Amino acid sequence: MTKPRDIAAMPAALLKLPAESFVRAAIKALGATTVTPRDANALTQAILRGVNKSRIWAALQARSEGTPSSPPPVVPTAIVRPDDEIVVEEILTSHAPSDDVVFLEYAAFRLMGRDVQLHERLRFQDRLNNGVSRSEIIQEIVDIARAEGRNPTVARMTGDTPFSLISAECSDRLVLMLSLGDRGLMVTGDALSFNAFYKDDGLEVSEGLVLAGPKKPLRPGLWRLNVDWRQHRDSVICVEATANAGLEKLFSMTLAGRATFSSEFRTLPEHLVCEVLIFAIRKGEPDDEPWIVRPQEVSLTWVAE
Repeated sequence: MTKPRDIAAMPAALLKLPAESFVRAAIKALGATTVTPRDANALTQAILRGVNKSRIWAALQARSEGTPSSPPPVVPTAIVRPDDEIVVEEILTSHAPSDDVVFLEYAAFRLMGRDVQLHERLRFQDRLNNGVSRSEIIQEIVDIARAEGRNPTVARMTGDTPFSLISAECSDRLVLMLSLGDRGLMVTGDALSFNAFYKDDGLEVSEGLVLAGPKKPLRPGLWRLNVDWRQHRDSVICVEATANAGLEKLFSMTLAGRATFSSEFRTLPEHLVCEVLIFAIRKGEPDDEPWIVRPQEVSLTWVAE
């Protein structure tokens, strides 16, 4: 559980320091080793804009303890919405490179949720034999899936890391964590904390901060946070979206049990560093069993200016 914070514990001598020196001294005093130089600069700029140093101290103290900066509102039950498929195009097109039949069966199952019918398979095979690319076939399967009432999204890898995805509809999407089924769990670089490590098809976690990312500025405007999180029905996590090293909270919610939801928040030009933070709050499994969570997706989608 979260520990109470004593803001008065801030050394009085620190208050007299200039903004940049205060931030450096506070980071050192609190042992906030996860605060990056960009975070520190954002906090310095906040002080120069008039933010009280006690708020900076509280934000750094929360980061050093690995707990939410304030008790978030509690949601007694999980919020559930219908699943939206997200499939990485490169994984589909590279499946069974020498066997088009296996590729078609796999793509159809992932995108349509059913086996490919004989007449469909023969038509797709004929098109592949005539030079149509697998990417074009995937788009045709997506069209069939949507006609049948499903809503899959095919993403392709792009950007400076393999975890920045752009959907087929060219909607910006930054993926922090994505389950690839039996292929494992995809996590953006250095987002996992020391409280989490890979276990089977999920993560074994302990109380405290589990994930923090993307640790960079997001273009100002409206963003949608997409979370699909599977865990024991009595386990509890807290999901936050923050700016400037936790100084400004953009979104916060606690979730019990399995949760699938989308929520929107707005970023501003002065938000120099934005992060999605996930904290493990309470374990639901018996004491003699490991605390296992199986995240399916944690991502950000650009919505509008």
